[in-house]
Amino acid sequence: LAAQSFLVQSWHPALPERTVQVHCWFLSALLAFWLAFGPACRLLERTVTSLERACALLLLCSSLPWLAVAFPACLGGDPEWYRAHRTGASGTSLDLAVAFLKFHPLCYLHVFVYGMCLARTRQLALAADAARGESGSAPLRRLVAAAASHGASVGLTGLLLLFSLPALRPVGFKLSARLSVLLPLQGLLLFGLCTSHAAPASALPPDPLARLCSRAPDRSLGEVAYAQYVVHMLVIAAWPTPRLGLVDLALFFLLLLPLSYLCARLITRPAAQLWVRLSGPARAAA
Repeated sequence: LAAQSFLVQSWHPALPERTVQVHCWFLSALLAFWLAFGPACRLLERTVTSLERACALLLLCSSLPWLAVAFPACLGGDPEWYRAHRTGASGTSLDLAVAFLKFHPLCYLHVFVYGMCLARTRQLALAADAARGESGSAPLRRLVAAAASHGASVGLTGLLLLFSLPALRPVGFKLSARLSVLLPLQGLLLFGLCTSHAAPASALPPDPLARLCSRAPDRSLGEVAYAQYVVHMLVIAAWPTPRLGLVDLALFFLLLLPLSYLCARLITRPAAQLWVRLSGPARAAA
């Protein structure tokens, strides 16, 4: 409980699966990347100065998750070797290795770098577009423009197929997908969605899905969604039946959504307002 309170539970493999809310390991991992964001952003701007470098770094980051599958395969082992681990167990080296891969922030560093590099790629692409194609190779510029024009639709379609058809699942999907072997499709989705319908004429053309999603819902839905993420496992743990039928599912959401709304109004929003008041003088001084 103490480790979770200070968001450090993801740093030791014996802790995340024994905390009160296991899924909050993600917030623990995000904290490290939030602290590293400024220096990493400045480093990326200094070193990734062309579309070629940006695309090479994207390719490297999207290849790294496959190592969790490639190493056991090269050694003649089972690509689903992680199945021997049981949730909460930490008595063997295999248990610790699986927990490390599942939760430790270092195992998601490539995702952090990939996301920042994706933003840098878009920045460089817009700069090349504004310069009327004077920077970067023409084929690469066309490839990036195609990703911006159709990436969201292609990425979402690919993800829906992978999650819907068992035959398309990647090898060792319970671990490999967690480590983001699907980064190329996820990156296409994000890249396309970041194309604004209100961009100037010189900008990359928007993805049709981006235009569809450009009408943002009410901001309060985002607050409720975050609260729902935090409390849904508590509701699942307290639910009297292990499996949910249609009626149970409806009742589940009838409990979860009002509870999430109350948490957002009574905890999340006041905490955010308090943070703004306390950090306001520091920001003004800076």
